[in-house]
This record gives sequence, C-alpha cells and structure tokens, in this order.
Amino acid sequence: MATPFWIKLIPVKSFRKKLKQKQREKEFRERFRAKVAFSCDIGDFDALQANGCIFPHPVGIVISRYVKVGRGCVFYQNVTVGMRGYPCDGKTEPEEYPQIGNNVVVYSGAVIVGPVKIGDNAVIGANAVVTQDVPAGAPTGGLRRLLPSVETGCFPGR
Repeated sequence: MATPFWIKLIPVKSFRKKLKQKQREKEFRERFRAKVAFSCDIGDFDALQANGCIFPHPVGIVISRYVKVGRGCVFYQNVTVGMRGYPCDGKTEPEEYPQIGNNVVVYSGAVIVGPVKIGDNAVIGANAVVTQDVPAGAPTGGLRRLLPSVETGCFPGR
C-alpha cells in the first residue's frame, strides 16, 4: 500500500520529536494524575468531590488541605483559598484557614485568605479578595465589598 500523501508532508524528525513529547506527557499525567494535568493544587480533592463540589474549569485552582468546605460548592478557574501568610516557625493551625459554607459559588480569580468564614449560599465574584467574614447569602466582589442583593436591591444584613 502506498504511503498517504499527508504523511509525506510531515518531516520525519519533527514527527518523531512530537511523538516522544506526547509519550512523555502521557507518562507524566499518569504518574501525577489530574493534579498536574490541570495545574491545580487541591489539598483533599477526593473529600471535596465526595461533598459534591464542582470544578467547571479546573485550571489554576489552589485550595489548601486544611480549608473546610461545605457541600455543593462551585470553584471556577484560578481560585486561591488558603492562609494569609507563611508562618516563620513552619507550624500552621487549621484555625488559620478559611471555612466555606454550603452551596457557595466562587468565581474565577477570587482569593480567599486568612481565618474567614463564608456563609451558606454566598457568592464570591470574579477577582474578589476576601479577607473578612461574608454573611450567608451575600454576594461579594472586589476587595471584600458586599454587593446589593439581586432580589431586594439592598445590602445584606441591613
């Protein structure tokens, strides 16, 4: 059987190089699982999945293993959840990490740091930096700004 014309168009050297690269990538993915394939560092991924957490765009997500996450949370791409700084003595207490309630939606680029509590059904907007507690059901955006509720047009808790 004759060689197909499109095979003749591919230089042999670059084809072999690309094939080796794909083989190396496959071995790398098999060795380190989805954690590296999606560039995520999720401390207790199995527990989060068991709680029903969803990761629609699993790229660049960093969630510390000490973070307490409720059921049914949604984390979009490039979300960071962890402690505020690195301790000098290397010892960290679980109380220094965020606690996220049930059914919280965290949109892309959001950062939740420090010992904060996010209430149930809260929404953390894109690129928000959360360093203070967020009440239940409150939409939050920017640098820890509470946004008016969609239904009432009023700020939550007022």
